[in-house]
Amino acid sequence: MALGSHRKQREKELCQLASKSVYDKVKVVNHDCDADDLINVGTTPSGTEVYVNPLVVGRKVIMITGTVHHIMAGFGGGRKSVIPGVAGRQTIKQNHIQSLSKTEKRSDPLVGTRLLNHNPINEDMNEAAKLIDIDFGINIVVNSSSKHSKLICGNFYDAWLKSCKYVDDAYGLPIKKEADIFIASRGGYPKDINLYQSTKSLFNATRAVKRGGTLILLAKCSEGGGAPDFFNWIEPLKRGVLDEELRGSFTIGGYIFYAACEAIAKCNVYMLSSIDPDVLKDMKIIASNNIEELLNKINCQNKEIYIIPYGGNVVPLLEED
Repeated sequence: MALGSHRKQREKELCQLASKSVYDKVKVVNHDCDADDLINVGTTPSGTEVYVNPLVVGRKVIMITGTVHHIMAGFGGGRKSVIPGVAGRQTIKQNHIQSLSKTEKRSDPLVGTRLLNHNPINEDMNEAAKLIDIDFGINIVVNSSSKHSKLICGNFYDAWLKSCKYVDDAYGLPIKKEADIFIASRGGYPKDINLYQSTKSLFNATRAVKRGGTLILLAKCSEGGGAPDFFNWIEPLKRGVLDEELRGSFTIGGYIFYAACEAIAKCNVYMLSSIDPDVLKDMKIIASNNIEELLNKINCQNKEIYIIPYGGNVVPLLEED
């Protein structure tokens, strides 16, 4: 299980993910990014020291991955099963910190959803994947109900690129121009269980709203802001040192928080949510659990409005995209 830096799957979960027939036949194991037996297989041109699980070294490897749009790598799946999938923690950090601009206090503009060409995260992952003998790739795309939509197999890199094209065709929504007002729902529980999960709708929606426009985000967030690795970054935000502290102690959750603040800066964000409005005010989000209260603050007259019920799945594509 190519977990990257995520928690280990429990035995019951390993059986469920692999299926009982597979689990009973072969050994199913979790990757551990902090294991002491990781092997250094080389260094990428950008300087990432690639330490990986010994199980993928010295033998042919088949990677089964899921392809989705991804805020940092452009698309998930494929080479992401190497970094972060079976890589060491420091390797993951060296790759992911490239999401920040080297010259400005901002994200690298080449990093983002759908962006592959010249994206330093993607290119570094591709270089790392070349250091492993990956013999075959199986790329799964699922629909909004997590059922199989497409299975694209073959050469590891080429089949993955084809799966990216399919994801764009399935989940990309062409639009002619940005809207004055964008209304987006995360799609209900558990997709809106916290703010961290709800940022997927935030990132997608802000692609299609005019600068200075209005986003109305519907996300209950019954568990609040999310894990400490994400929402605790609000403290350096309050002190005005978010960029400096993230560069010093980079985490994936921290970058998602950072990118969310950048997305919010484009427009006025109103949120229908159970979260205490005071908790979100430092992020410049105006929250309420009453839709009438929110709508009374927004002028919808003679405005162009987009509505997307499953904002975390649908990626608006301007004609220039």
